[in-house]
Amino acid sequence: MTLMMTTLWLGALVAFAQDPVPSESTPVEAAAELAKLREAVRMSFLADRRYYRVREPAQRKPLAVARRAATARVDAAVAAYEARSGRKLLHDPEALSVAFAHAQAPVGPPSIEAGEIVTVRDADADRLEYVPTGYDGSRPVPMVWLVSGREQQGDAEAVGKYLADTWREAAERDRVLVVAPVVAKGIDLDALGQATPQSRGKTSRIGAVLSPLGPVWDRLHASRDRMILDCGRGASAFGLRVISRHPDRFAGVVLRWPELDERVRLESLVGTPVLLIRCDATADACEALSERLNAQDPGSCQILTPQTSYPYAGDAGIAAWFGQRRRVAMPTRVVVAPAYDRYRSNRWIRVRKMDPVVGPPWQGAPRVVAEADREANRIVITTRGVQEFELFVGPSLVDVQDFTLVVNGKSERLRLTPSMSFLRDFLRMRTDTSLLYTASHVVSVR
Repeated sequence: MTLMMTTLWLGALVAFAQDPVPSESTPVEAAAELAKLREAVRMSFLADRRYYRVREPAQRKPLAVARRAATARVDAAVAAYEARSGRKLLHDPEALSVAFAHAQAPVGPPSIEAGEIVTVRDADADRLEYVPTGYDGSRPVPMVWLVSGREQQGDAEAVGKYLADTWREAAERDRVLVVAPVVAKGIDLDALGQATPQSRGKTSRIGAVLSPLGPVWDRLHASRDRMILDCGRGASAFGLRVISRHPDRFAGVVLRWPELDERVRLESLVGTPVLLIRCDATADACEALSERLNAQDPGSCQILTPQTSYPYAGDAGIAAWFGQRRRVAMPTRVVVAPAYDRYRSNRWIRVRKMDPVVGPPWQGAPRVVAEADREANRIVITTRGVQEFELFVGPSLVDVQDFTLVVNGKSERLRLTPSMSFLRDFLRMRTDTSLLYTASHVVSVR
């Protein structure tokens, strides 16, 4: 192992172990109250999830009481922190990050077989899981979401072997969770264009791959900010399609057999790191994809040429690249470039009304580019083919109570009211407590 690779792995382990912590300027007493608040928030979210998992009204009644009590404890903990620190929680991005760091711990201790590849059978889809030895669920752990490819479709044993070949050794060493959905043979892993009504829901291509996320998050303490998508041969163009529709879900994507498909709109990948695995058969696709991705987002795409053949079993370079990945949940630059009429949001912009999507080619297709400048306390947005959008803001982007919004050159002053209930409702809806938005505003484009 080279010194450089060793350094990358050590750096990854340090990054994986870190939790948000109070800033040095936080008084000791306030830091103690913040720790209590973090625990109160965690218990509140657990109460929420237990409540929503029950359908019978009679069984829900005591859970509703527990849920209200947990919410009241959060409100009391917020008041105690603010009294000790002299700061408003909703105006302090660092304190918010600490308070919600453990909000999405699993509902209960899972029955797991650490160190073994196990098959988990759910109503929606089967999946293979690997949980590293020593996992105890006490803190969020990095996760690889592994889409094995066409060769393994419908064959759980083949998916398990693929998982073992590609990630088991690195996952055990670096303490990483690996989940590989078993995609049924009838599902086409192709970068198709517009979805049809028959292809929607959990039996759709994307639903078959992503629907197990919810059960996995209920069962395992997986980090939302340290999760990558890893796609194999025959599924890499599909992987780009997934990322283009859900660019805020993953910290990056690995394409083990890159393909260039013009039906994938790459603009939405701004801010998403991509690793292309190169061999003789994929060299041209790697160069074309890398050129396009780096042109719109310099440095976002890297090419790795392993010394072994596909699927590059246990390649150290892939594990090292993953070790450096951490999602920027609320980036200062966002591009919304819908390739489908149904998928039209990215991070803190949600398009509500737009022209119909026609393409490829994508010239003239609806598009939003948004940039936040915290120092200037300003957000600048340019749109094309969009009539209305919703803007979500939090203290890491601007001063929510008073900031400047510029849309297509027209400036206005916005004064919004940050709300804890808005924040909690948004986090519950998205099941992602890194998205710390405290207010929203609907903009009509004239």
